[in-house]
Amino acid sequence: LLAIAGGLGLFSLADDLWDFGARAKLAVHVLAALAFAVSVARVEVLPLGLGAEAAIGAAAGVIGTALWLLVVMNAVNFMDGANGLAPGAQVVAFLALFLVAPVEQAAVFALAVAAFGASAGFVGWNVTGKIFQGDAGALFASFLFGGLSVLIADAGTATPWYGGFVVLPLLVDVLWTLAARARRGAPLLQAHREHLYQLYLARTGMPHAAVSLIVWGLAFLSGLIGVLVQAFAPDASLGVLVALTVLLSYGWLRGRKALNALRTDG
Repeated sequence: LLAIAGGLGLFSLADDLWDFGARAKLAVHVLAALAFAVSVARVEVLPLGLGAEAAIGAAAGVIGTALWLLVVMNAVNFMDGANGLAPGAQVVAFLALFLVAPVEQAAVFALAVAAFGASAGFVGWNVTGKIFQGDAGALFASFLFGGLSVLIADAGTATPWYGGFVVLPLLVDVLWTLAARARRGAPLLQAHREHLYQLYLARTGMPHAAVSLIVWGLAFLSGLIGVLVQAFAPDASLGVLVALTVLLSYGWLRGRKALNALRTDG
């Protein structure tokens, strides 16, 4: 996991300097995700609730795990556009992983602790605008999170759905924004400033720190729900995750509508 995440971080550092283009970057992201799913770990059994499970097999497990990594990587990278926003959410995410990391698997546990500590140490510099992680940091950290969540699920100390809870606010924003762009026929690989947090910054004049605090709070509450479900009702994880996705999606749509009205009034 560290080798692949590190290689991805170095590639992204080079991209920060020279810009390789969206298609080339996506190809490297796909290769990194597939390399992890094939050679490190993958999810092959999905708990559905009420004791039911879906055994999806090795091939589907590779594809599903790689898609999870790709979505997480790009969601964090897309959301890394306000001081402290993505790094603060990363702190919450790594804390949630640290809480369920298998102590008996020393390497996995130590990596979760180190990732949490490093993210917590970095975020104070980022929220003040003194240091930025760029693609190099965002993609390294998000790949590390995604891979750790798979390793922890593989160890059996958390369900495969656990990782979804702690990054759900970021995923909801990214997926609904991409859906809105696809509906208009806008290119999905082109850089834009249409995420909900970007619209808040542009149309309300809110400072970066205030918008970041809102996202941190949502990430914390979503992660806390994931922790409680994992501790007391892990079999209900998928159902609770779906319900929370619907709730956050409703909030996103209401927020987007309010911001569109604000633009019209202006």
